[in-house]
Amino acid sequence: MSNARHIELIPIIACFASIGVFLTIRFAVFALLKRSRDQSEGRMIAIRVSRLPSIFWCIIAGLRVGEEFWRVDEHFLKLASLVITILTVVSFTMVASRTLKEIVAHYLSRIKSPLAHNGLIRGVITGISFLLGGLILLSQLGIRIEAFLTALGVGGLAISLALQDTMSNAFAGIGLLLDRSVDLGDTIRLENGMEGTVLDIGWRTTRLKTNTNDLMVIPNTKLAQSIAVRKDTLKPKPAPTATR
Repeated sequence: MSNARHIELIPIIACFASIGVFLTIRFAVFALLKRSRDQSEGRMIAIRVSRLPSIFWCIIAGLRVGEEFWRVDEHFLKLASLVITILTVVSFTMVASRTLKEIVAHYLSRIKSPLAHNGLIRGVITGISFLLGGLILLSQLGIRIEAFLTALGVGGLAISLALQDTMSNAFAGIGLLLDRSVDLGDTIRLENGMEGTVLDIGWRTTRLKTNTNDLMVIPNTKLAQSIAVRKDTLKPKPAPTATR
C-alpha cells in the first residue's frame, strides 16, 4: 500500500517541481531581458506579448514531465492532455491578440493617429481573436463547430435583445471612430453647454475630462445623437497675409 502511494506521489512531485523550475528559468530570462542594454522596440513588444502566456507554457512543460512519470494512470493522462490543450490554445490566442494590438498601435503611432491607444479598437481585436481561439479550442476538443455556430445563431437573437443597449453603444462608438467627427484629444462642447477633452472612446461610453479635471462619462449613443461642437472649429482663422 505504501509503495503504491509512493509511486502515485512521484509524478505529482515531478510535475510541480518541474513547473517551479520552469517558472524560475522564466523569471531569470525576463529579468535579464529587462536589464539588457538592447531595449529595442521589437524586443520590448516581445516581452509584453509573452509575459503572461509564458506562465502557461511553464505549466504545460511541467505537465509534460508529469506525463512521463504517470504513464500507468489513464485518468491523469486524459486530464493532463485536456489541460495542455486548453492552455496551449489560450496562450497562443493571447499571443496573437496582443501581437496584433501591438502592431496596430505601432502603426497608428507612426502615422500620429490619436487612436493608437483607443480602448474600443483594442477591444474589437481582443474579441475577434478570442472568438477564433474559442472555435479552434472546440474543434480540438472534438466538438463540432457547425453545431455550435447553429446554436449560437439561434441564441444570438436573445443575446442581442438582452444586450441591446450595449450593442447600440458599441456600434455608435465604431461609428464615431470611422466618421472621425470626434477624435481623441479633441476639446468639444456639448449641446447642454458642458465642455471637455476626449480621453477615450470605449465599448459603451466616451470619457471626457472637463476644465475642472472632472471625469465625464457619456454613453456613445448619446454622444452620437447629440450636437457636439469641436472647439478648434470655434477659433478664428488667421487672416491671409497680403502678397506683394
